[in-house]
Amino acid sequence: QEAPPRVHFGGLRSEAAVYNLDTDIARTLAASHRTQFGTDIKTAPLTGVIDNRMFELYYGIPNCCYGATGGDYHGADEWVDLDSVRQVTKVLAATLIGWCGVQ
Repeated sequence: QEAPPRVHFGGLRSEAAVYNLDTDIARTLAASHRTQFGTDIKTAPLTGVIDNRMFELYYGIPNCCYGATGGDYHGADEWVDLDSVRQVTKVLAATLIGWCGVQ
């Protein structure tokens, strides 16, 4: 009672970013995903901090966060599904080709 604990949160705090899904790059990515998987992209909020938020927040550069499936992120047993890595690689390649206008 004479020395109560003091709690100090020293963790990372950062501004949230909301990504506009109605941009050329997002529409191209969605079309490439639909071609590869036959389904629409599933969108979900992400509670982690990712670097591309800086482009969105401070420079107005449209961008997307897209990748392979996995689990136990940043944990001791973090894993990634290798089949999804191969499929996502095809989606990203098709997105770059489509967005850049290469025929």
